[in-house]
Amino acid sequence: MLVAKFLPTAVLLVALATIAAARSMESRQHGAEKQDYQPGLEKDMIVKPIPYSPFYKPAGKLLGKVALITGGDSGIGWSVAIHYCLEGPDVAIACLPEEMEDAAGNSTPLSGRSAVKQMKRSDVVINTASIGAYRGSKGAADYSASEGAVVAFTRSLSSNLVEKGIRVNAVAPGPLWTPLIPGRYPQELFCQTLLTGVCLILAAFQTAENVAQYGMDAPMKRPGEICELGPAYVFLASFDSS
Repeated sequence: MLVAKFLPTAVLLVALATIAAARSMESRQHGAEKQDYQPGLEKDMIVKPIPYSPFYKPAGKLLGKVALITGGDSGIGWSVAIHYCLEGPDVAIACLPEEMEDAAGNSTPLSGRSAVKQMKRSDVVINTASIGAYRGSKGAADYSASEGAVVAFTRSLSSNLVEKGIRVNAVAPGPLWTPLIPGRYPQELFCQTLLTGVCLILAAFQTAENVAQYGMDAPMKRPGEICELGPAYVFLASFDSS
């Protein structure tokens, strides 16, 4: 009787929270903010990333599995870690504080190589790339190149492991609101020719106003939220995608 009595109230509270989160995601504004270090820190962000949406309904899709998440302390990895924990596996988080291009271009193959040694049939590798791997990014040639390397590595690793029954995929998101964005990174690169004829690459670092416009050129006129990526990783890790 007590459960029946309080159930309508609980359902109402969940519904209100869901509606509030949906409205927040669609209408909230990312203002002018900037951090003078890279990567940025979430604790110093004015507008915090949203790691989880109450729209998501866990269904035990990863019960009995073990997940190792690199970079699970912030950004996309943080959202993935939350969604995985809700789906029932044992989760381990590894944090690799490296430079952006090194983390993508070097640590992805190294992490993958170490993990594959412990894997068996029906296990899964999921890498994180970027849309920059396919269309490039003005002022971030090194980042785009490293993400292209992740895509190439993913395809090659998939070809090598498919006969062992191990699936390898990558998620390549567009603009997302993460601590990386307000951090200090070049908005534009330009070349200044010296008297010796050598081209010196200079960086024009972004301003807080540039950050406020981040993602506005996307079809939805906003950057994506990390909570919108977590379910994709759940799908790729589950038997639904086999």
